[in-house]
Amino acid sequence: MRRKTTARGALLKRAAYLSLLKDEELVGLVLKDKPEAYQALVDRYDALVRSVAARYLGKDPMAIEDACQETFLKALARIRDLREASRFKSWLCAIAHNQALDSLRRGRSLVSWDSTGGEEDSPCWEIADAKPNPADRHASDEVAGVMKDILEGIPELYRDPIMLRFEEDLDYREIAELLGKPLGTIKSLIHRGKAMIREELARRAGGAEGALVLAG
Repeated sequence: MRRKTTARGALLKRAAYLSLLKDEELVGLVLKDKPEAYQALVDRYDALVRSVAARYLGKDPMAIEDACQETFLKALARIRDLREASRFKSWLCAIAHNQALDSLRRGRSLVSWDSTGGEEDSPCWEIADAKPNPADRHASDEVAGVMKDILEGIPELYRDPIMLRFEEDLDYREIAELLGKPLGTIKSLIHRGKAMIREELARRAGGAEGALVLAG
């Protein structure tokens, strides 16, 4: 019994130690075939990956669980391709994003984006001069539904960088690296994508201006 208790204590101490390491240090240990280091990364970013999946897959717990497992399995299989270990978080977010899109291509529908998220899922679309009252919250929910329809309708070429920029809060350089495109191309795609969204918003509003603002 004492031996089992001692072993369990050692494992807990090891897990506590790993939780204090930086991402790049954990990645380095993973590359040295230390599976407990990858488990530490999974524990650290499980909630984030689930949040990304939930934005696309709604409240389907099995679909979210499958997407999370696939994301972490793909990340582990590709971890040697990660050029800068310090960017593990944004790299993992891109894999989670692509995994969710794969689910959409298999027939799932894009769910409305939550425009009132916290630090890890900051807002992408917001009402101009919004105030925190029930009427504005209702309007915000309506905006999310409109954005769902518009984003489903724009070409994937523009949708992917738009979502990485405003949903995952990646900068242009990170998006360029993740999508394998020149920085100037990414800036142009996002600029054009935002213009397409504004044009469609104006069309749906009957030409009204200033009702909605694309944040960022």
